[in-house]
Amino acid sequence: MTIHPIVGAWRLVKYEPQTPDASKRLPFGGCVSGSLIYAAEGFMSVAIMSGNRTNFTSDDRLAGTPDEYAQAMKTYVSYCGRYSADSDQVVHHIELSQFPNWSGTEEVRFYSIDGEWMHMHTPPFVLGGIEQIAHIVWQRAPDNGWKHRWAEHLVVV
Repeated sequence: MTIHPIVGAWRLVKYEPQTPDASKRLPFGGCVSGSLIYAAEGFMSVAIMSGNRTNFTSDDRLAGTPDEYAQAMKTYVSYCGRYSADSDQVVHHIELSQFPNWSGTEEVRFYSIDGEWMHMHTPPFVLGGIEQIAHIVWQRAPDNGWKHRWAEHLVVV
């Protein structure tokens, strides 16, 4: 069985949406972080957030103020589900999403892989009332030996 080249864990390096006039928009600000995981079994998960998020005044996540909730929503996006991929396109079949409108929908990403780097871009989408295309760069996350450690604990029956 051949494992698809996108399978694995990826760390966000750059998230840069551009408008048709080539101006750049940074919805997460200049500092952004994220993680993208594709499992060989066909599951995926992604989380992207501003690197400059402000903590709530309370440690109780259900005790935020309306402004704190609004800011948290604007500076974070996450979803998971299944995926299907070919040589230059991956479709995320979203099951759960922080943005409720995406649950039960599909998101297309076009990609290319060059060694440990994956370059992605989206089809045109509207964010903040402005049409744009997001250009995203991911770097393959090192496995730090987890595959070997996991294999040591497998029991064959």
